[in-house]
Amino acid sequence: MKLLKKLTNFNEKLGVILSDGLSSMQMFYIVFIFVVLPLLFEHPSSLIAWIQYLSTAILQAVALPLLGFTTKKSGDAQEKVIKESHELLISQFEELKDTHDILLKEIQERTKHSDEQLLMMEQVKEIHEHIHNLEKRKK
Repeated sequence: MKLLKKLTNFNEKLGVILSDGLSSMQMFYIVFIFVVLPLLFEHPSSLIAWIQYLSTAILQAVALPLLGFTTKKSGDAQEKVIKESHELLISQFEELKDTHDILLKEIQERTKHSDEQLLMMEQVKEIHEHIHNLEKRKK
């Protein structure tokens, strides 16, 4: 299991390195030079040969690093938006939590006052009943 995990980690690291390298503008320029350099020594001889050369060399070889680069840039932009949205949501959550705590304390204070008032009312009722009983005894 440990060997499999090490191999998986190695594959992921190697994949990231290769992906970043092949999707860079440096790779675009290197491939572009390799594609254009042979034209200095030998040209395609017919229209079909030119079309095949442009199709295979330019569109496939040169466009691949460029497409990878633009995809990576797009992914980076999306990651930035996601990170900013996450930070905003976390800050709003913290504000809501603070508001909740304040409201909870206020409710507890009001409940405490209500409990005190209820206790006082019960005491007043008991006093009233006691006075009423005393008056009955006097009669």
